[in-house]
Amino acid sequence: MVGGIQEAGGLLLGLRTYEIFAGHWPNQPDLVIGSGELVQTLMRHDLVDAYQLMLHPLVLGSGRRLFRDGTMKTPLKLVDSTTTTKGVLILTYEPAGKDAEG
Repeated sequence: MVGGIQEAGGLLLGLRTYEIFAGHWPNQPDLVIGSGELVQTLMRHDLVDAYQLMLHPLVLGSGRRLFRDGTMKTPLKLVDSTTTTKGVLILTYEPAGKDAEG
């Protein structure tokens, strides 16, 4: 995760995520990051260039959904995948384009 952040030209956070980061991040060695509301807004306006998803070998059974009911269908193409030593899949997708079949 840190490698991905270091390679990025910037990190865009929603207000709630920023507030969480500001109070919590400096005191944590590893921190799960995300801003569901910001992601939804960016997706609605077709402003997402790539999705990097981490699939953990763990079933929790509940939690917030990234792709909510009513989210616009977006065909994606897999452009990279990595498996960590702990079995986490790091999957990078890009939008397949308006002409892609789904």
